[in-house]
Amino acid sequence: MDPEQALVVEGGHEKSNIQNLAWRVTSVQQQNCKPPRILLSNINGMLYAGECCALMGPSGSGKTTLLNTLANRPVRGQAIDGSIVVNGAALKPSDFRRVSCFVEHEVSLIGGLTVFETVSFAAKLASST
Repeated sequence: MDPEQALVVEGGHEKSNIQNLAWRVTSVQQQNCKPPRILLSNINGMLYAGECCALMGPSGSGKTTLLNTLANRPVRGQAIDGSIVVNGAALKPSDFRRVSCFVEHEVSLIGGLTVFETVSFAAKLASST
């Protein structure tokens, strides 16, 4: 997929043409320890535009590792095996980072705003830097 087709300018604002995101993460391993530690194994999924998705689990279950993997934010010492496709096509990591974002858990809910409004606000702050 051409990254220029993923985002279009409409009415002065960027709008996404992304219809779906699919992933098949065979494994994520921490390589800089002996023996290498398996962090994630056989994680598959698909999201469609307009869907709201929650990633839940106990502390240390791999939520942040999965999000970093899906957002192509490699962590030093980790080896990732698998694939991530947007609208059925692979993107280069640099192009994928350009069209993706997630809000880390440090962002708190703001009283008076819905979860969607809070995430939208945090995403706008992140994209303005």
